[in-house]
Amino acid sequence: MLATSNIGFSQGMVDGFMKGKGNSSVALSYSYESYDTYFVGGTTTQNPNLGTIATRSLSIYGVAGLTDKLDAIVSLPYIKATANQGFWQDQKGLQDAAFYLKYNALEQKLGNLGSLSVMVAGGIATPFSNYIADAPVAIGHHSTNLDGRLITQLKSNYGFFLSAQGGYIYRSDVKLDRDAVPLPESGNSPYYNRHTSHVPNSFDYSAKLGFASSLVYADAWLHKQEASKGTNIGPGIPFPSNAVSYTRTGFNLFVPLPFYPAVGLGGGSSFTLNGKNVGKATRFSGSLVYNLPSWQKKQI
Repeated sequence: MLATSNIGFSQGMVDGFMKGKGNSSVALSYSYESYDTYFVGGTTTQNPNLGTIATRSLSIYGVAGLTDKLDAIVSLPYIKATANQGFWQDQKGLQDAAFYLKYNALEQKLGNLGSLSVMVAGGIATPFSNYIADAPVAIGHHSTNLDGRLITQLKSNYGFFLSAQGGYIYRSDVKLDRDAVPLPESGNSPYYNRHTSHVPNSFDYSAKLGFASSLVYADAWLHKQEASKGTNIGPGIPFPSNAVSYTRTGFNLFVPLPFYPAVGLGGGSSFTLNGKNVGKATRFSGSLVYNLPSWQKKQI
């Protein structure tokens, strides 16, 4: 397969497929996400001073098989966030560069049923530009994130697969830009002070059901993030110390071009079902994927 289901970055950087030694792919993806309603606590609210917030992103993604058991993954998105009401400035720029390693720790054949894979992955994402984090219209938290996770996948001999993964994301504190937004009213908050803000860490889980062959790839997924203690949006103004939790679902579809199978087209959509301190967003994405020639020398 040329594509993996994380090309659209709807649910993380890693999946349950390995590239194999010498194989690599690059992808250019575009996504559009918008919302006018927030989940705050267990309720929903709107902010007429912001209206609808829209986020457009153009991302470059690459994955390479360093060995048959070890993959390297990189990504870098350019993001623009806008609000159609109020006086807040649009934000745009390169967001966070990410680098991950994924290791296939166990590959167990299950006879005629298929195989079971168990993988571990770890990565880092860090800001690539000096974008503003503490503004209602922002492109990221500007924190450095360390991510570790465990992935399991069942693959049948007929192309169907079921995968699940869980992980923990550590996020560093961030410096606040006092020229961008006034400090929230709380003199003794454990989550921020005059110069820095704590960005809550989170547990991250997802499950995916799909089909993969040389002619088509398709999946449907469910993704859940549970943040540790932090602040709530108030009133309708996001802040880096907000504890962001959510449940999202979506699907992806990919097909290689029949006249040039090294290139393929992908698309997908996702929806925020519920959450806390997060927008009730709908997202659409598309991608162009190119499978590079293998650098692994063939046996004669």
